[in-house]
Amino acid sequence: MADFKRVLITQDGQQLMSDVISGKKQIRFTRLIVSETQIGSIEDLKENEQNYSSELVSLTSFDPINQETTELNVHTLESFGGMTNPAVEVVASIDNTQLTKGYYMRSLGLCADDGQGDEILYAYTYADQPGYMPPYNGKTTSGALFKITVTVGNTNQVTLLQGSSYASSYEVEEVRNQLNDLQTIVGYNESDVFGLEADFENNQFTRLAGAKNLTAGKDFDNLGPWKRRRCMIDYKTGGVVAYEGDSNFSEKGILARPVTGVDGKSYSNQVPYAVMVEQPKFYYRVVPVKTTDHGNGMFALDKARYYISSTPHIGFKVHPAFVKDNEELDNIYIAAYGSFGGDYVLDTTPDGQSNKMSILFSNKTLNAFSAKPSDFEEKVQNMQKLNTNWSLDSFKTYAMTELLYVIEYGRFNEWALQTPRGTLANYRGEADLDSIILFDRKYSVTNGEVTIFNMDGTKKLSMFRPNSYGYISRFRYTENDDWTFYPIMNQGTSQAPIGSTYNYGSFLEKGYLIANREPFGISLLAPSGTSNGNARLVFINN
Repeated sequence: MADFKRVLITQDGQQLMSDVISGKKQIRFTRLIVSETQIGSIEDLKENEQNYSSELVSLTSFDPINQETTELNVHTLESFGGMTNPAVEVVASIDNTQLTKGYYMRSLGLCADDGQGDEILYAYTYADQPGYMPPYNGKTTSGALFKITVTVGNTNQVTLLQGSSYASSYEVEEVRNQLNDLQTIVGYNESDVFGLEADFENNQFTRLAGAKNLTAGKDFDNLGPWKRRRCMIDYKTGGVVAYEGDSNFSEKGILARPVTGVDGKSYSNQVPYAVMVEQPKFYYRVVPVKTTDHGNGMFALDKARYYISSTPHIGFKVHPAFVKDNEELDNIYIAAYGSFGGDYVLDTTPDGQSNKMSILFSNKTLNAFSAKPSDFEEKVQNMQKLNTNWSLDSFKTYAMTELLYVIEYGRFNEWALQTPRGTLANYRGEADLDSIILFDRKYSVTNGEVTIFNMDGTKKLSMFRPNSYGYISRFRYTENDDWTFYPIMNQGTSQAPIGSTYNYGSFLEKGYLIANREPFGISLLAPSGTSNGNARLVFINN
């Protein structure tokens, strides 16, 4: 559900309302319009404050108008909440059947006839957390239902559009909480939306939507986002050679004989192959139910709802792990094992000499090795000479796995409650999930404040001031980074609500985030020094 501001009556709407009150005109609502542009400025409601706009916001402010509908249902609300001026509720819906380009529904406007044949913007609002309306893909129809409550001065002067329904006595209790607020109602399909409500404050976790009554394991095996497959892929082309279960698949990444791969190409048994996990694309949504303000636009999540779906429902976004160069990918490939260094034979000269390159391997032949970040970066740069789509594990891919994990197991502290105490060392095809260096961002810590940079350290992405270390009790929340799991408070225990520890340290200059064996447990690693970690390969082909 989108987090919309209260509805404001525009200056044109105020003039029309004045004419209605004096009996000079009637109100005829004409259409509801939706735009990806944020319109005007709306502050939180203060005591005795009117819901009228002091800004000059008009119909021309909606540029572009991404969608609109003239099919409105208008209901009068009698004696609604003790209001001085009567109110009406306008209900309208839109869908994406004619939409060729998706957009975020940031602003909504209610238009009316001004009584002189001209159309005005009567009222407007916008969402702090806009819902996404995807383009129509020829298969899945997405839609949104809007309800907007506005004062009109005199409900007897409201003209209902032809075909609109009218309720002279409306159930006030059903919409009392919607007074001067706009809500998007998202109709989740129980069969393809899976969620978890996490009440970190009270250590309570509740399965939602399609995840209700499911049990971790077999119940999730055939659900789209969890339908992972281990496979062997070619280091040079990224082509899938074989899937686990095929006779040609080997955890060691070695073929017994030359084969024809899944993609129809021929593959030699003279070279090794990467053992990876094919992860299908999914969409997600995080709904902050209750937060604590930590300043500078940062919040701690006291209670939140997490959703996953293979379908782009209203308000859902594609998980950033599946986006490369602004393009959505149907699948990505993440390492099945921790990486280890070795020589890859490029070719052999006529006199039997081998041309080799030092790269990273992912298979079950050897144990993952521990090294400094620069060692991994050097080897993956060599791999990018083979294929530019190779990279190293990032916070995006790490957070993707964590989100799948918590919704499947139905709570954040599942591992901590196991006897003996469990780990997330293995999860749905991924092994060696311990001390993983994440390579998409860098971090500095000064005087207790964490600054997040892009990977080359040239651009600040955000800043926040957490408790420096301890057992996790809350995660940070921002709209742009709602997919992340940055610990921000340390009032937890070894079992609740997460059961994992974190440590940002006291000082660091553009170091790395490292994920440990405890789910959501993280620390920071200096770019150079004695501390090492492991790295995992990722192949993202667009």
